[in-house]
Amino acid sequence: PGRPEDSPFLQDLCQFRGRMFRIFTPDEEAALAQWIRSLEPTVAKEQAPAAPRDAALEMADLIKRKSAQGQGRHRRLAMKDKDGLTRSLDEFFADIPGMMQALVDNKFMEI
Repeated sequence: PGRPEDSPFLQDLCQFRGRMFRIFTPDEEAALAQWIRSLEPTVAKEQAPAAPRDAALEMADLIKRKSAQGQGRHRRLAMKDKDGLTRSLDEFFADIPGMMQALVDNKFMEI
C-alpha cells in the first residue's frame, strides 16, 4: 500500500493491454492513485494532500459510480474476502467497503 506506481491494478489492469484499459477517466485514475497513497501508514501530509478518509470516500464513490458498468462483466474474477471466502467481483459490488479491503488484502494495491 502507498505506492500507486507499483500497483498491479493501475500498472497492469488499467494499462493498454489490461482488462480495464480506458474504464476509468484520468481523474478517476488519479483518485485511485490517491487512495492507494493513503493506504501507506507513514505517508507525510505533504506527500498525500487528501486525508486517508477523504481518499477512501472518493474511492468508494468511484466504485459506486462504476458498479453498474462492472456488474455482470466480472463473474469469473474473484478475490478472497476478510474471512478468507472466495467471492466474485460481482458480489463485491454490493459490499463496497469489503471490495476495498479485498483489493488491499489480495495485493491488488501493492507488489
